[in-house]
Amino acid sequence: SMIYVADLESKKWKFNLTNKGTLYDLTPIFDAEATIENDRMEFYQITPTIGTDGNLWSYYGTGNQQKVQTISTNINNRIFGIKDKNFPSYKAINGLSNTASSSLKNTTSKGSACPTDADLGWYVNLDANERVTGKIALYNEILYVTRYRPDTNQICQPGKATLTEHKNSCGTLDRKIELGSGIATGAVIYKDNIYLGVSGTGSEDLKDADGKVVGKKNNNIIVITPKAKGGTPGSVKITPESWREIF
Repeated sequence: SMIYVADLESKKWKFNLTNKGTLYDLTPIFDAEATIENDRMEFYQITPTIGTDGNLWSYYGTGNQQKVQTISTNINNRIFGIKDKNFPSYKAINGLSNTASSSLKNTTSKGSACPTDADLGWYVNLDANERVTGKIALYNEILYVTRYRPDTNQICQPGKATLTEHKNSCGTLDRKIELGSGIATGAVIYKDNIYLGVSGTGSEDLKDADGKVVGKKNNNIIVITPKAKGGTPGSVKITPESWREIF
């Protein structure tokens, strides 16, 4: 058994609960290089899966949830997909030497190449002043990320919420849906539908970038239909036996 966690500064850590090595040993895996200026804080749990490559992957996004209306040219939030090449073994490493520029593939642009075996994973830059506002959901090899950007022209008014969908192996954008005004919760997948809460009110059809209706907003509740499966499933799956929320 091992515990994976991202701290407030978006550093990813691995905690040893196995019968190998030193029990309760702690090692860093990745340094997101967070600062007050770049806003790259982590407030939510990471999302794990075992990829088709046999590696254990973890996904999380950044953004200071205590200052969601802050506007600055220095803000540079990101979505991370990071693998543990040593899984299922525990190995102490100098993970703080693993940064985005040294270890991850930038897959922000459309058509970006996927990470190679030599890469630790991938990252995607959010748009100007954007923040991730919930735990990332994973369904059929697609990541569902809720994002928020303040209104730069009317800072006292609510900004806009967006749901973006990314291929879990590469991070490349698969679909983008504007959710309207307010801040959206993390997505929840239930009975083949995507459910979100949003602070803004009003009812409307929701469309993707191609103008196709893909969901419905009814006051504070949003329901969206997922796209077709994102890829070939792996032979190994994680089945949660229990979970705990810490607030």
